[in-house]
Amino acid sequence: MSAPSPGSGESRASARSLGGAVVEQWAAFVVSTAGYVVVNVETARLLGLTGFGAFVSIVTATSLIGQVALLGTHRFGLRDTAARRHDREAVGALLGRSRLVAVTLVPAAGLLTGVIAAAVGGGGPLTRLVVGASTGGLVVVVANQRLWSSLLRGRGRHRPASLLDGPLGGPLALTTQAVVLGGLDLVAADVSLPTVLSVVVLAQLPWAVVAAYTAGRDLETRLPPVRDVIDAVRRSWRFAWIQAVAYAGVSVELWIAAPFLSAGDLSLLSAANRVSVALVAPLAAVQVVASPAIARAHGRCDTRTAQRVVKSAGTAALAACAPLLVVCLGWPGVVLDVLFGGGFAAGSSLLRWLALGALVNVATGLCTPLLAMTGHERVVATVLTGSLALRVSGGGVAVALGGVRALVVIATVVVAGTWLQLYVAAGQRTGVSARPSLRPSAARELLQLAG
Repeated sequence: MSAPSPGSGESRASARSLGGAVVEQWAAFVVSTAGYVVVNVETARLLGLTGFGAFVSIVTATSLIGQVALLGTHRFGLRDTAARRHDREAVGALLGRSRLVAVTLVPAAGLLTGVIAAAVGGGGPLTRLVVGASTGGLVVVVANQRLWSSLLRGRGRHRPASLLDGPLGGPLALTTQAVVLGGLDLVAADVSLPTVLSVVVLAQLPWAVVAAYTAGRDLETRLPPVRDVIDAVRRSWRFAWIQAVAYAGVSVELWIAAPFLSAGDLSLLSAANRVSVALVAPLAAVQVVASPAIARAHGRCDTRTAQRVVKSAGTAALAACAPLLVVCLGWPGVVLDVLFGGGFAAGSSLLRWLALGALVNVATGLCTPLLAMTGHERVVATVLTGSLALRVSGGGVAVALGGVRALVVIATVVVAGTWLQLYVAAGQRTGVSARPSLRPSAARELLQLAG
């Protein structure tokens, strides 16, 4: 990429738009992170050490299946919609292909997941039915919210996208889940895992419908022939693989550990994992906004704007994550005890190690979206696949021989190496540095752009 005139009106307008979007995204991020923490805390208190680990394992697995069912159309659609968002005919065609995936592959994945969950689950027929319906429903609503919110971002509609996307469905869905689960905590003496799962999916369902309606309400979209699913897969499978591997990397230790650990130890690991995910939420918040801006800059061969976007967004994320990381590295037991209650403080060493991996993730900035949005998604897919393979093989041996702490140590070392490798690759392939800046002027950049 080569830079246009640094003072060009298009570059300044793009930067101002990005800054405003990041401010809106961070407002949604505050609500979303608070809701995410509250939902996990309420669930842990309702289910205790014996059931919380199973809940997290199910939710993370259904989220992964939902992302896989999209076959990368949400990220591919985000990139192409961002680059061509003023061409209404082209955007309408993209939305039509996305809708085709939403009514074919996604329901099929949800049905298959629900049938398997009902078949392998314990309890009586009614319990199996509720678990099957809830897990299958989670696959469908997660996939739809991710798909349509991504297309909203590609069209530059960051405000509704920020409210309708995020962990467990985004701010609106999380607020709904938190209110209902809080009510259950007050009135019910004994709440089962199937009940909690059904609450989560029913609270998320209406917001998935809103996301689908909002994304294309002003465009004429036609459902293409079913054979076009094959074309969608061919065009976006690398994005699908990146998303699947990246999301699996968030929770793979939980799935590896499940056969080897007691319910209590699995819940301790789940609590530490949930907190470590929240630690990098500010980075995720700026990535989803910066990704279409990077794609547009790349489409214009505008290296200057791409560098400005990446550095400013990475610096803002680092500034927001730093206090959280300091607290979790210094007082992990206190964090777990305050959030989840008695017994969970025993996972303090697990949280400290996971926080170290999160620190490297944040310090390496926006290297992953920088590569994916500039046509280098194959590099991301290769690195993340190798990392996941190492974590599965090394982690499986570690947990079998040394227990949960050995598993977490191996995961942290591999994760740190992965982010460093992606950071180097991003600079070499794009000519743009993903390194956040420690200068105060850079940290204030996005707020200045928004103003």
